[in-house]
Formats: sequence, C-alpha cells, structure tokens
Amino acid sequence: MLLCPPPIANRPDSTAIFLILVGVGLAIPAAPAASEEAASEEAMTAPSYITDIAPLLNTYCVGCHNADSPEGGLSLESYNDLQQGGEHGRVIVNQQPEASRLLRVLLGDVEPRMPPEDQLQPTPEEIELLRAWISSGAKGPDGQEPDRANLLIPKIKPVAAECRPVTALGYSPDGKILAVGRFRDVQLLTAQQLEVVTELKEHLGKVTDLCFTPDGRQLVVASGIAGLTGEVVVWDIQTGKKLHALRAHRDLIEAVDISPDGQLMATGSYDHTAILWKLPTGEILKTLQGHNQAIYDVAFSPQGNVLATASGDTTIKLWNATTGQRLDTLSQPLEEQYTVEFSPDGRSILGGGADNRLRMWQFVSHDGPQINPLIYARFAHEVAIAKIAVTPDGQRAVSVGDDRVMKSWTLDGLTESYVYNVQPDRIAAMAISPGGRKFVVGRFDGTLDRFDIAEEEGSSQTPVAPVQTQPALTGPMEDVTELEPNNQPATATPLGGASKVVGAIARQQGQSTADVDLFRFSATEGDQWIIEARAQQIKSPLDTHLAILDTAGEPVVQTVLQAVRDSYITYRGVNSKTRNEIRLHNWEEMTLNEYLYVGGEVMRLHTYPYGPDSGFGLYGTPQARYTYFNTTGFSHAIHEPCYIVEALPPGATIVSSGLPVFTLYYTNDDDPRRKNGTDSRLVFTAPADGEYLIRLRDARRWDGPDYQYELILRTPEPDFQVTLENDNPKIGPGSGQKFTLRANRIDGFNGPIRIDIANLPPGFSVNSPLMIEAGHDEARAVINAAFDAPTPTENQAKATKVIATAQLDGQEVIKSVNNLGTITLDTETPQVFARVLPLNTNQTPNTNPNPGSQNKDVPPETEPSETQGSPQDPFKGFPQPVEFTIHPGETIAVRLSIKRNGGEEVIQFGKGEAGHNLPHGVYVDNIGLNGVVVMPDSSERVVYITADDWVTEQTRTFFFATTNLGNQATWPVTLHVRQK
Repeated sequence: MLLCPPPIANRPDSTAIFLILVGVGLAIPAAPAASEEAASEEAMTAPSYITDIAPLLNTYCVGCHNADSPEGGLSLESYNDLQQGGEHGRVIVNQQPEASRLLRVLLGDVEPRMPPEDQLQPTPEEIELLRAWISSGAKGPDGQEPDRANLLIPKIKPVAAECRPVTALGYSPDGKILAVGRFRDVQLLTAQQLEVVTELKEHLGKVTDLCFTPDGRQLVVASGIAGLTGEVVVWDIQTGKKLHALRAHRDLIEAVDISPDGQLMATGSYDHTAILWKLPTGEILKTLQGHNQAIYDVAFSPQGNVLATASGDTTIKLWNATTGQRLDTLSQPLEEQYTVEFSPDGRSILGGGADNRLRMWQFVSHDGPQINPLIYARFAHEVAIAKIAVTPDGQRAVSVGDDRVMKSWTLDGLTESYVYNVQPDRIAAMAISPGGRKFVVGRFDGTLDRFDIAEEEGSSQTPVAPVQTQPALTGPMEDVTELEPNNQPATATPLGGASKVVGAIARQQGQSTADVDLFRFSATEGDQWIIEARAQQIKSPLDTHLAILDTAGEPVVQTVLQAVRDSYITYRGVNSKTRNEIRLHNWEEMTLNEYLYVGGEVMRLHTYPYGPDSGFGLYGTPQARYTYFNTTGFSHAIHEPCYIVEALPPGATIVSSGLPVFTLYYTNDDDPRRKNGTDSRLVFTAPADGEYLIRLRDARRWDGPDYQYELILRTPEPDFQVTLENDNPKIGPGSGQKFTLRANRIDGFNGPIRIDIANLPPGFSVNSPLMIEAGHDEARAVINAAFDAPTPTENQAKATKVIATAQLDGQEVIKSVNNLGTITLDTETPQVFARVLPLNTNQTPNTNPNPGSQNKDVPPETEPSETQGSPQDPFKGFPQPVEFTIHPGETIAVRLSIKRNGGEEVIQFGKGEAGHNLPHGVYVDNIGLNGVVVMPDSSERVVYITADDWVTEQTRTFFFATTNLGNQATWPVTLHVRQK
C-alpha cells in the first residue's frame, strides 16, 4: 500500500489502493492553446508537483500504476514515468486539461469511470488541483526528484514522551551485547549491566527486527514506513558506520534473519514478499512470491539452505534459499501466523500466531519439495502468540502472547512447563541469551526485564494459576484425595455426599491396563446430582470420560429412545460443533423441538430450513450446538443415517415399528452445554434408592502421572444470568437498531425470563418488556428514535437501566443486566426507512402513540411534537401502531414498506433470521434463496408469516432489520397468537 499526507487540508487519509487509469484507447481531441498572458498569470499560482500532485497520485494511483506492476503499461510513481505514458500513449497534454486522459478518466469522459463507484473518490478540490496543474504546463520538480520516503512523510515535531516502546531485541553471538530497537534508533547495551555503549540512529521508522551476523561484527536492522517502503541497514559494530542501507520492499519490513554462514540475509515485508540478499554486497538474489498477505517472520534453517516465512495468509512456507523454489506450505493453522523458528538440530519447525496454537512440524524437506508432517498442536495462549524462541541446546522454548503472558515449553513432547507472572504491559520483543539460561523481554512501556528460563517448578517466578469458578453448593463440600487402588467396584473410593476429589488417572505398578478411578456414593430415588470432571480447565492432558455404574459395575440406563422417522444427512456432513445447519433428507416431515439421533449423539431442531439451499438450525450457543440426554457431540458424515426419536418413560412397552430403539446410559465425554471444553459433565437422576459408582477415565484410554483431575459431586443450584449484546447503539432519526439479550442458564433452569428496560432518552423507545422464552437463550430487541428526537445529553445517553426477572423455586429473582451503554443519535439521515404494515392500508390503528415504549420516566412535554404517522404516510412522526393476530397452524401476510434516501440498490433483510423476536414456532415463510429482499425498482415486499400448530397463546413484538445499508431496523409491531 502507498500512503501520503492529504493534499487538501482536513481530508482523511485512506489506505485503499485504487485503479484510476485503464487501458481504453480514445482519440484525444485538439484544444486551443492558452494565451501567453493567461499562462503567465497561471504560472504564478500553479500547483507544485512535489507538494500537491505527487501526493494525490500516490494516494489514488500508484498502488496499481507503479514501476513494479504498471497496469496498462503506465507507472505514475515518478514525474518521468508520468511523462512516458502507457500502452495508449500520453496521459497528460500540457496546458490542455480537457484533452488529458488522466483528467478525463476521473471526470467519466472515458469509460469506465475510475475509481469504481463503490470506492473512495477524489474530491472535487483534488480534481480541480490536477486541472490547474495541467493548465499551468504540468511542470515537474526542479532538479532530481526527492526520495519517496522524504516526499511522503510530513515534518511533524514529535511530542516528548517519557517512555519509548521497545520493538526489537537481539544478543550478540558472544552474549556480551544486547541490541535494543526503538523508533528510529538502536541502542547497544552491555548484556549484564544494561548500560548504553553506543547508539545507531536515524533509521527510516520503527525498528521492527534486528540480528547480529554470526561473527558478531555487523548488525542488521529492519525498519520502514508503512504503506511506502522498507529499509534494512547493515552496521559495522566496531566503527558505528553504515555499510549498506538497502531498499527494495514496497512496504514495512517486518522481519530479518541471517544465514548461519553469514552470506545470506532474508527480509519479510508487509508487501507479501520475502527477499534473499547477498549480505556482503547488498545484492538481491531472489524475490520470493507466493504469500497473499503480510510476511511477519523469517527464519533460516540451521544448515542455511532453507528459509521459512510466516504470513498473515494463515500459512508458513518453506523455500530453497539458493534457488527460491517453494518446498512446502504448512497450511494447518487457522489464522495469521506471526512467528516461526527451526529447532537447533534441524529436525523440527515451530510456528504460532493468532489461532492461539503452538505447532511443531517435522522438518523433512531439506533438499526438495516434501510434505512436512504436523507433530503437535498445543493450545498455548488465550490470545495470539506474538513470538517464540528456542534455546541453543534445543531443549526448551519460550512463547510470548498478546495477553502479557510468557510460557516455558519442553520441546520433547511440546509440553508446557512453566507460566510466568503476567507482565505490566504488552511484550513487544523477546530474545534468548546465547547461553540459553535467560531471556530478555522489551515492553511497550519502554522497559526491559530479564528472566531465568524455568526448567522445573521452584524457579524464582510464581506461575500463574488458572482461574477457577467454584460451583454453588447446598451444603459443605468435602475435600477428598483419590486413593489407589480404586479401579474395581469393591475398592471404589467412598464419597459421603457433595465432594471435591483430587486425583490422577495413573497406572499403578503391575497394572497392565489403562487406569480408571471409581467412586461410591448413595442416592435416593428421584435425587438429582451433577458430576463434573475438570482436566482441561486445570491444564491437564486428560480427556475425561464419565459414567454412572451400579454396584456390580454395570452401566445405569438413563432412557430409551424410539425412532419415529428415519432420514440421513444430505449435501455435506457436520463437525462436532456446527449448530446453524444440518441438511436432512425428508426434512419436510420434521418439526421444531424434535430430537434427532445421529451416531450416538442427540440434537434438537431449533429453526426450519429457510429454503432449498439451507438446513435445520440446532439448539445451542453461537459457538456450538447443545447435546441432550448427556450425549456428546461428534462429527457426522454425509449420508450418515439419523432418526427423529422420542424418549420413552421407564417401563414403557415398546411397540416395534421397524425402526430402531436406542438405549442411552449415563455416560458423557464432553459437556453437553459446551461450557467446559473437553471436560465431562453428567446430570444424574437416581432411578432407585441405593449406592452408585462414578467411573472416571481418559476417553482415549490413556493415562500417566500428569493426567490429573478434579471431580465434583454436587446437587444442582438452578440460576441464570443475562447479558445485553450490541450495546452503544447509534440510531438514525426515524429508524432503529437491533440488539440481543442472551441468557446463561445454569444447572437446568429453563423457565421464562422477563427483561425490562427503562430510562431511555427523550424521543427514543424500545420494545420492552421482552421475554426470553422458556428453554431458549435469547431475545431480540430494537431501539428506535423519532424523526424529531433531540440529541441526548451525556447523562441521558448513559442512563438506561436493564433488569431481568425470573421465578426460581417459586421465588421471584431480579438481576441487573448491563445497560445499552451510550445511546447516540446519528447526525446523518439513514439511507433507507422500513416499516411493517398491514396489507389493508385502511386498517384502524390503536390509540397508543408510541407502541413498545416503556419509558415511564419521560414527561409528556418531552415526547416528540411531530404528528403521528398515517396509513398514507407511515414515514412521518411516530409510525401508526400496528397489530396482527395469527392462529396456530395459520399463515398471514404483512407488508414491508420502504422509503429510500438516495440509491437504488437491493435492500436485504436477511435469510434464516428475517423476522426478529417472533415467538418460537412462528417464522417468515417465503424467504427464498437470497433471503427477504426488496429490489431496486420496488418500494415494498409482501412477507408471509406462519405459526406452527403447537404454538401457545401469547403476545410479542417483532421487527425486521436490513443486513446492508447500516442495518436499519423497523419500528416494532405487535403479534398476538390466539387460538381459533
């Protein structure tokens, strides 16, 4: 990208790259020459190429029309390039702006007009500036054209700062000098006392990376200017002189490395390329192209014959450092890769980035293209991994995360060995000493700190303990330590009631099979117990599996499921978490809330397919689907058989229908509500008085001393929490914005939750109260602003109050919910207004002038003064209140009416989620392949709404919202579900 200061005062910068000129050949008409008098007068006020025209061209044109990639054979990177023109000749005719192709493309006289309509356009002032420059003779710079970096960087006096962030670190090979990179400067410090020896100044910008040559005589420093150019400077350490200042990248250089023999240097840049240089001479040997995003790190193999590059395109690539041949692409990462390292023995490669995983690959492509297999992928940090480094002996590594956390790892098995204290500021740079016993970090607050590389527990730093939430209990919880042997029913560890057990799945001496642990407890018929295993939550490698057994060691039956309809998965399979789509054969015979049995897992149908190119939505969170009857989520293949099932009561007589019957036992691998990752959770209801066993094992039948766990046995404590999402709304006059209220249901609480919202600013309304339906996790709401709503004061904008109310054990429980944040009245008129109206425009409206408003604190004089809308003009004042009635099993029609404020594009109202906050089982029934849309030549759309025949009587408000044009929401309307 190419950026420059704006040529017009107060015009915002843009990082976009636009194609201004295209190869369309047109004849250039002649134009009368300007008089000498006019030319003389114009020359006195002629724009400058240096200060006015070059920044304009660099902002809009040079991204595509440059010396490296001249679209249409045209480069506008320099004045000389501009004068040479492109494939279709000259683009500037001196003193004849209307005949100059450059100006004609901007004005639309040459088709197609550029930039494209959906891209940022040059301002009229900029076009006039270009016209004036051409009219004055299109004069270039006097003498040699200035360096691009100096040309495009404004001379701004820096503001003094108390600290300067550390952005790069590196040790000299002998470990005596530590190089510290900051903005434009590098300090050379004594490694022990951290005293400044010398400073290397005037780098091009922020120092992003640095490293010493193997002999320690030279230091290479990478820097640059974002969007413009990159620079690497080679310094002589003894004399403090620059040996080379090399520029070839078209953007900031992010990383630099030197081959072990000191002959090659590699740089990686934000411009998506890596360059191999001959270090002694500064000669470019190869430019490596293949990434389609920024390159954030580069590393030579210990032999120096292979280069690894880590990129924002989610891959790490390996290259032959002599020929530039690509050897392999490590494509397993899911997000950007920021750091890459080879192990010192050359056997493995480590990489990390934004997907939180630390990965290790076996390095086999030394001499030619080969697949380098993935060995390990470990969850390392809760946020992106910024840097990894390996000790010279290859035994350990250190990782740094953007969460200010540092970790030590043992490379044998890639296991986490130590967590350091959370740092006071984000870590921007890290380096391991040549001795391999210490590492140093530099922070954004400008500070340096040194740490021992922890080899085992007991180091001077305190590890960070994982934060655990203790569940609520009805009584005191007994602490129990697991005692071996307890892998047989007769030796099961006894539990007196609510208990917390600490133990490990570890094989004892002489034990030939994988370890299991058994625990005995007593229960009364109908008693409900919750059994939770914690392993992943305490960073244990154990993948827990729970089961309830009888005293003979046999599994306890939970329920029997009888298949009532058969089907199979069509189009494509689903992974273990997908919740928003499963496509089923013969889906038309299925209905919402039915249970679907697939390969040992039970799901529940939540929403219908919205058309032929969609599938059922399943109950769950936005991240993963729920499972039922304590089953565990699995991946399922296309064409896998599945069944709609019904749970039979205990002792029920099974009448054979030719479809299978499935017996489910009390077992679980992963938490059915997906709150605890791979940790197990069982809800057990005792079928009879007696004693029962809890069996805990590894799901893979693995074990070991480090396979530790915590086992919790407790009674349920039903509860709930509600969170408001999409806060801080910005609402246009006469329009609305949607937001979501999401419930976290705890320990089986499934009752309805009422949400009340009050203290809205004058002129604003919301469809409160809202109801999160029983068994559901969310409700959608809309906040609207009247056409004449006044701008809220600072206090009014933040004063909303949101509370949630529900019945728990017969008692009303009220809980506070985070509010709407800061409510802002948009100063710009929305691009589109939408209303939900009846098909019959003569319908008599209700008398309430402000439907859905529950803002009892707004005095009458603060209500909007503009008149209420009417069926003839629903886009004026408050809209007419509209109510609809629907009967179970019925379909009704409503009208989406549109008023455009400029533009004639398609207006989209979504697909499966069109019709927000409709009662469960009431849905938009004519969505189509492209969703609910209003075409450019239309101002309305008829929408059909259907209620399933099992929907109960209720009253709710619902609304529609666009998915484009600023997500404008309609005013809410009322829907009554009534029995006939």
